[in-house]
Amino acid sequence: MSSLKKLDCIVTVDIRVDLSYLPGVIDCLKDLSLLKINSNLDSKLFYILSQNCQNIKSFAIQFKSCVSRGLTDLISSQNNLMHLSLMSLNSISGFSSLITKTFRHLNQISRNNGKNLRELHTDDDSLNLASAKFCPNLFSLLTAKFVNTEELKLNLDNCRQLESIQMFYHVGKENLEDFFMNWESRTQRKSLSLTIMGRRANSLEIMNVVENI
Repeated sequence: MSSLKKLDCIVTVDIRVDLSYLPGVIDCLKDLSLLKINSNLDSKLFYILSQNCQNIKSFAIQFKSCVSRGLTDLISSQNNLMHLSLMSLNSISGFSSLITKTFRHLNQISRNNGKNLRELHTDDDSLNLASAKFCPNLFSLLTAKFVNTEELKLNLDNCRQLESIQMFYHVGKENLEDFFMNWESRTQRKSLSLTIMGRRANSLEIMNVVENI
């Protein structure tokens, strides 16, 4: 029986996803490399995946109103995670607390996979410091915002392979100016794509900063 490489379990309605009813499916999961799931799927599914899929390279999680048991174990069981995407729906309040609860053992997870990660996409800015500390080989970082310029500089200093940063405009005019000035004075220069998104991304304030640089 051939191996399954990709599995997309992101659903828009709450349904039960149970792979155990499919004959021979567990044997097909050994080489799974791409996984997309909702955070509130059945814990039994997370257990099956964590026991049989430990070499996932690309992992996307869409957070719903709750986080099922076993999700953290599924992530921490990975040995070669390279792309991690954490998404939330606009209707969910307290997304940061959901992330914090799910990644209570974030240091352990990062030690296992941080050096392997090449891309990190997250709606939660509380992971910015963790990415700077544990993910030195990131090429692409998408985050909701940087609280201040120091957070952004820490990622630039520690993640020397960064080629792309995408964020929403929350840093403020002064912090943006400070970032550009510090970036210009770096001794080790590397081309960097900086994308600022959101309704204020094309504001006159931002455009003036960019034009002056």
